Amino acid sequence: MKITANFITTFRLILFFIGVSFLYMNNKILHLLVAPIILIVVLLDAVDGIVARKLKSETQFGAFYDIAADRIVELTVYVVFAQLGYISVLIPLIVMVRGILTGMMRSVGALKKKAPFKLKYTKIGNFLVSSRFMRGGYGGLKVVTFVMLAYLFYLTNHANPANWFVILVDILVYLSALVCVLRGLPVIIEGT
Repeated sequence: MKITANFITTFRLILFFIGVSFLYMNNKILHLLVAPIILIVVLLDAVDGIVARKLKSETQFGAFYDIAADRIVELTVYVVFAQLGYISVLIPLIVMVRGILTGMMRSVGALKKKAPFKLKYTKIGNFLVSSRFMRGGYGGLKVVTFVMLAYLFYLTNHANPANWFVILVDILVYLSALVCVLRGLPVIIEGT
């Protein structure tokens, strides 16, 4: 079987949903596995892009599929942890609205035969949306946020998290939502 970028994207989605299902099982070991699974899923997001470039198999579908998978993971984490009572329901709502609006603008770009990360923005817009610093920084922030949420879940159910840890996770969640919105604004405002 040939490993393709789209195969990796599909695999990481399947692995992610297996990990999420562990949150709803009454098993200490499965709860402990959620954070490493989330970490692997997010790291595989980088791998699928590397594979696509190495195999020279980058496609517009692959770019959109990768973005869709990212949004599925992001929204599912926020919805699940809101449903479990660990974060405010406002967080998934904000991320969802941002995702819908940026998806709509990227669809307009696709009709004009423009790949998602090839759209032109102002200098600040380009920095927020396309720069390696912001893409990597936001990706890293989400990894830390999602893993910390998973560990908070574990600690809350099987130990006793320190107050500073709970506050740190809250800060990470709100900071992630803020950066999500900031990165979406250029796509929404300038993306046509």
